[in-house]
Amino acid sequence: MSAATLAEGDLIAGKYRLGRPLGAGGMARVYEAEHIDLGTRLALKVLDPELARSKVVVQRFSREAQAAAQIENEHVARVVDVGEHLGQPFIVMERLEGEDLAARLRRSGPLAVDEAADLLLQAAEALAEAHARGIIHRDIKPSNLFVAKRPPANTSSLKVLDFGIAKAVTPKDGGELTRTSDVLGSPLYMSPEQLLGSAQVGPPSDVWAIGVVLQELLTGEPPFDGPSVAAIHAAILERAPEALPRVVPVEIASIVARCLRKNPNERYATMLQLASALAPHGTDEARASLSVVEGWSRHAFETARQTAAVSDRELDAMEDTEVPTTPRPGTVTDTSWDTDADPPRRGRGLIIGAAALLFVGWLVYLVFPHPAPKRLEPAAPIVVPAPLGTSKLEEAPEDDLPAATSATASSTASQAVPVLPARPFPRPVVRPPPPPPPVEPPPTSPYDTPR
Repeated sequence: MSAATLAEGDLIAGKYRLGRPLGAGGMARVYEAEHIDLGTRLALKVLDPELARSKVVVQRFSREAQAAAQIENEHVARVVDVGEHLGQPFIVMERLEGEDLAARLRRSGPLAVDEAADLLLQAAEALAEAHARGIIHRDIKPSNLFVAKRPPANTSSLKVLDFGIAKAVTPKDGGELTRTSDVLGSPLYMSPEQLLGSAQVGPPSDVWAIGVVLQELLTGEPPFDGPSVAAIHAAILERAPEALPRVVPVEIASIVARCLRKNPNERYATMLQLASALAPHGTDEARASLSVVEGWSRHAFETARQTAAVSDRELDAMEDTEVPTTPRPGTVTDTSWDTDADPPRRGRGLIIGAAALLFVGWLVYLVFPHPAPKRLEPAAPIVVPAPLGTSKLEEAPEDDLPAATSATASSTASQAVPVLPARPFPRPVVRPPPPPPPVEPPPTSPYDTPR
């Protein structure tokens, strides 16, 4: 039985009743299905029989299920079961009601800035967790971003689909599934390093694809296009992207431009950096998504620090990223990881060393005796003889003056002066005061007249 001949009502693996077809891709077809025991509605994806002959394709199909099953975020389609039916592998997923963004663009045209920001930040939640688990999607495009309706409030939630060509950062398949010569993905959304078959495909490749999708959501046209696949590849590798119209805010245009840098080292290095730039342009729902991206980015940083699974540049980018810490109304942010974080090893060593030194010093103080401090005796007062006056005393001969008098007059108070024994000084000679001068009459003038 081939995928093309599967019909409604067929029983798959003895428990899934096949329903109507829901869609088809390059590798598989998707059908509606019902679990005959549980009565739940599901989606069943069956690999094309021609491709099922390839061991590598079958492994990639299986890895899609494994990658999606590892990611627990609500913005990834949940995988329920896997199996094989008549030699054809299949994946059983949750049934989604809604439409993908490619159909949305065809139906209603470009989106508003806040709506596009909200949707892509939900995709960033799923990709942040995927990157934290070492999974690179490599095929982000509007048809793989499904807007699912959630009853009964009829709200919407974006789901990331199709991890079929996802790449593990540290593949365990010996490189067979991700050879350097492989060019996998959709041409319009592939990064330059993907086109060149580089083995260094990492989170910046998914950042590139988000930038392409963002420009298409806002303008209806991708930034790179051409009449053929070769022309599209040449435009991605050599040309600048199509300019955004003036109606697009300058800040959004700047975000798109950074996502589409040819050099992956010049793009946003992590989903957290991209989400931090995009969140201010969305609604409260977008800012709630940012807190989820922040949590997964910190988880990735701790994991990378312990296992050295990513490059130094990615570690630096994660550590240097500034994350808004102001709590938002109605948002509950789990920060329990912060209370369990170990302090840096260098700081912890300094603290332990200082404590050890204090402890040793305290022991030395207790064990060894301490001499009593010497009591300081007050110094004897220094008597300095006053200089001799000369106003009313008879000057004494130089040989009768104390020898230290001239030295005393020039010494400072801080210098020690020897105290000499007292010597008798000559008695002063008292002289009577001179008599006053005679008083003369004032001179007369010829103009004076007697009165």
